[in-house]
Amino acid sequence: MFFSKLLRSRIEADTILVHSKDHFFGESVLQIPFFRSLRNRFPNAKITLGVSIGKSPYSDSLALVVKDYVDQIEENLEICIFPRNAIPFTSLPLKNRFFDIIIDLEKQWWRTLAVRRIPHKVFISASRHFLFSDRLPKSLKRPPRLIDQHFMLLEATCVKETSLSELNWLNSEIRNWAFNQLPKGYRYIGLAIGSGDPKKTWPLENFLRLALILVKKGFRPVFFLGPSEERILQRVKKEFSDALVPGWKNGKFPSPSQLVALGERLDAFISNDSGMAHILAIAKTPHITLWGFTNAEKYRHCTETPHRQILAEEYDSTDVQVIPVEKVVDTLDELLVEIEH
Repeated sequence: MFFSKLLRSRIEADTILVHSKDHFFGESVLQIPFFRSLRNRFPNAKITLGVSIGKSPYSDSLALVVKDYVDQIEENLEICIFPRNAIPFTSLPLKNRFFDIIIDLEKQWWRTLAVRRIPHKVFISASRHFLFSDRLPKSLKRPPRLIDQHFMLLEATCVKETSLSELNWLNSEIRNWAFNQLPKGYRYIGLAIGSGDPKKTWPLENFLRLALILVKKGFRPVFFLGPSEERILQRVKKEFSDALVPGWKNGKFPSPSQLVALGERLDAFISNDSGMAHILAIAKTPHITLWGFTNAEKYRHCTETPHRQILAEEYDSTDVQVIPVEKVVDTLDELLVEIEH
């Protein structure tokens, strides 16, 4: 295995497994460029996403976006739930499948060893500085952003990427829908006020205070909510009878593509660290992200657009709730000046 690491020859593959321990919405959005690049490098391979714990948004809300990149999704595989899963001769999901390449997205060594038991020709993993990997990237220096760490795994295949077109999230019908939701004549600021993890959430009261300030400044706040945040919707409507919550009606909420189209209608948006933030950023909309205990550099998206990050650590804390409303207002003013010049 050691000498195979040094090989720089191109890998041929008809079947590829990408393994992820779990697959939450935010990270799954961040990983779309990774899967697009994988498909570009291996256009004829059958690509399978295997998730050990839970389900993937790729089989649900993001299915249309990734349908050209991922051929099959295997969920709740329980490949690496317990350390004993790494022990030879114990029960193993997918033991009757063979993959030309397995790419493991996990870093914990025993999880990687469990995944490595699946029959394969080439195994690629960054766990323990590529100790268990059959191939290496050119450099072992780990970049700070998660998506760039994933691209190191692709580099280890020694298969180069050809030119890539832009991700096709939108069409004229979706854009027209967004235009009708947020018509011309106003300056819109998006407020993505929720998160899958309550510990990442700036207080709702702060968002509501911010919305009032935005109204006084001549903006129209636009509230973005996730599918499980109907309770928050009722509070928002209580404070703002004419609140703009586009696409949220009778329990229905916008699709990811509709959210991207709505993002194009905004002057800027402000959000917690959340999947909603990653979706809106795809529209290349200027934005401010509020960070608490999570690593802002690691989970920053890969869309290049004017943005600001406000970190709780600036206030000697890991709790996003300590970030004052005034700081957000001042940062937004600075961002809008940058955009206008």
